[in-house]
Amino acid sequence: MEVPFATNFNDYVALMAANSPHTLVMDWWRRLDLALREYVALRQVVGPRNRRAMEEAVSLDRALGSGFADCIRRLRLLRNQVAHEPIYHQSSEDATGYARHAFTLIAALGRRVSRLEGIHDRTGNPALEGNHDRK
Repeated sequence: MEVPFATNFNDYVALMAANSPHTLVMDWWRRLDLALREYVALRQVVGPRNRRAMEEAVSLDRALGSGFADCIRRLRLLRNQVAHEPIYHQSSEDATGYARHAFTLIAALGRRVSRLEGIHDRTGNPALEGNHDRK
């Protein structure tokens, strides 16, 4: 038996969504969570275990904003349903949408972290620069 191997995002998401949509949601939440933890660690504003505080830190960053934080919150709540409800139907289409949305948020967080790292290199204090560096 030959096992299919995904070589890009679309193939991976399609393969996982068809075989295990719940796993796809859990996978992409983990990826988003790691990106969010990296952002929060760089900003040095809250601990990585306080979800509401992390989302609040994102909402206060004018480069990301409250809408961005709301998206993270919605994905977190959906992930929690998938992980903790005894019976939760997750279609492959829903899981694919979740993965795409998480991927977009991860990319935005990555760009923001890169920008903040550049500021940190120049000023030595990313926590103070986070809301005032838009050009």
